[in-house]
Amino acid sequence: MPVTTKVAYLNEVKNIHICLVAISLSKGGAERAVAAQSQMWHDMGARVTIVLLNHDFTYAYAGQIWSPLKTGVGYGMMPRWSKFKQLRVFLSQERPDVVIDHRPKNNILKELIYKKWLYRGLSLIYVTHSAHVPMYLTQFPKVFAQLCQSNRANIGVSEWIKNEILDNHGLKNTHYIPNSIAPAWSGYVPQEAPSDERPYVLWYGRLDDQVKDLSLLIEAFSLSEAGKSSFDLRIMGQGPDKESLQEKSLSLGCSDRIIFMEFQPDPRPIVAGAQAVLLTSFFEGFPMVLIEALSLSTPVVAIDINSGPSEIIQDQHNGLLVGQRNSRIFAQAIDRMCLDREFHQLCCDHARASVQHFAMEHVAKHWKALLDHD
Repeated sequence: MPVTTKVAYLNEVKNIHICLVAISLSKGGAERAVAAQSQMWHDMGARVTIVLLNHDFTYAYAGQIWSPLKTGVGYGMMPRWSKFKQLRVFLSQERPDVVIDHRPKNNILKELIYKKWLYRGLSLIYVTHSAHVPMYLTQFPKVFAQLCQSNRANIGVSEWIKNEILDNHGLKNTHYIPNSIAPAWSGYVPQEAPSDERPYVLWYGRLDDQVKDLSLLIEAFSLSEAGKSSFDLRIMGQGPDKESLQEKSLSLGCSDRIIFMEFQPDPRPIVAGAQAVLLTSFFEGFPMVLIEALSLSTPVVAIDINSGPSEIIQDQHNGLLVGQRNSRIFAQAIDRMCLDREFHQLCCDHARASVQHFAMEHVAKHWKALLDHD
């Protein structure tokens, strides 16, 4: 759904055509970040086009969407080549001032096509959303780094990604610019929960156990005192491992307290009502779920992985950083956040202010400075 409201905080890039490239605007944190960025550029006065390689969008966005799938092109090698040709024609005709590419980049041959043909002659910025190197720097990161030397900029959404991945693999002109909180989140006023609703902790995202380690989450909740008393665990989202995770909760004897919910295009009421939002991923980039939760005064509990949580969570101030990947230790963190009312209130009181520097108007200044630098 397009965003029609406009926040006039940085109306300084008029007459610039920004083209954002993404797989979709649905069911993921990076996708929500792209949708928010479209609103940011729109609010700054730019003309915004979002190129979606899959015509799938559920998040609010601003600007126009273009997708080759609208033409009825199917799947497979020949249709994919046809999709490339359509995109090349579109970019050649539109000639956007800047292309900001948010796609995962996991195949070096495909990236050669993008860089040498599809994006030829265009001002190009690549954004890396994950600390998992093969996902965004292909299986040959040194070769990929050479491809990116002529980019206008290469962005890491966390300081760790910028310093430890982009810089260490030889990319040039690297910058750290975090994802932003959309105004729809930072301005949201939570509704009072029904008096008969059981308290709950929340996880939301894609149900992919190899990335998100939801097995540990379920094990930790089954061990927690909170889970044995009055608290539920809500798991919200879709993904390939939903059935196996439901079976795991059944085998651990806690299926009556673990509620699997469908993906919600607008999860704000559920996030705002949670006692805490939990994160157990093996790797992330800049977890949107953490800044979204904190913007609604909901504390967070996360395993301290390389990229993301430690740049957002101030331990024992707005949430808890768990230093070990251990279900019993994570269970203790859940219990402290759920059962220590004074500590929970302290984290709630600090949450919103702790992520104010990720508000869209602040992040917009970093992007504006990047364009002005050239």
